[in-house]
Amino acid sequence: MLPTLAGHPASENTDVRRVASTRAGVLEHSCGRHSEPSRACYVACGCRCSSCREAATAWAKRFKYARSQGLRLTVSAAPIRSHLLERRAAGMSIAEISRVSGVSHGTVRNIIGERVAAVSPATARALLALRGRGQGDGEVPSLGCARRLQALTAIGWDGSSLASELGWSPDFIRHLRAGATEAVHAATHARVADAYVELSRRPQQGAKAERARRHAAREGWPAPAAWDEDELDDPRVVAASPTPIGRAQRTRDRLEDIRDMLATGEHPEMIAQRLGVKRASVARMLDRCDPGLALEFAQATAVDEFGRAAS
Repeated sequence: MLPTLAGHPASENTDVRRVASTRAGVLEHSCGRHSEPSRACYVACGCRCSSCREAATAWAKRFKYARSQGLRLTVSAAPIRSHLLERRAAGMSIAEISRVSGVSHGTVRNIIGERVAAVSPATARALLALRGRGQGDGEVPSLGCARRLQALTAIGWDGSSLASELGWSPDFIRHLRAGATEAVHAATHARVADAYVELSRRPQQGAKAERARRHAAREGWPAPAAWDEDELDDPRVVAASPTPIGRAQRTRDRLEDIRDMLATGEHPEMIAQRLGVKRASVARMLDRCDPGLALEFAQATAVDEFGRAAS
């Protein structure tokens, strides 16, 4: 006789019957997602075959024992992530990493995307054993790739924007831009080189672009104008690093820009947009640094608001 829950919805009673019938007999593994019985199948797919239940029970016992002994069943994902980024730079796709290592596509993506802090030792061993394509098998030095991404950052292309243009993750862009590996796959280099030709003609504007420019200035990354195309891949050529601009000079330059835009009748909102800040932020900066220019800006704002109210 199957148990029921009196007073509970029919759906809950159905769940109870399903569990009871599952426990009553030995079921064969039939999951279409996981070919082999495992705890992962038990948790992710809800498979209740005998083998998956045994795997889940065994894992629970090991986990309970490890906790009682102060041991851990997982290891840090940080070194695995670094290794995967190196394999990605060498030209291995996430699908290829998953296929070669036997680790699921989702787990590989989660490790690269820093969505998991720890993995099982078995997963760590499988991924760290990846060697992928050997040196010289379609690989080229990473210098040119890093220089191109650094130069694009110097004209306002931040990691997210580059990732969108190239179809990669921001983490992978930062990894390539830092030159963290000695070599990259030839296809990766070619993709960056082709994008560089187009993107170097389109400097970015806005708050994100300004942050990217400041980051490039701190790192000493030259802009595209500092390079000839045939020099980017030549380690013997070193472009002159831009001279860092002090805060006082940046403020003077910004005040001069505002003065010029006001003189040409530029809309106050457009002035703020070109500077990558809000209009109120422009007004506060002018109050601190140039009261006369602040008055002009306030008058232009008042005229604009009056015009909109009248219309």
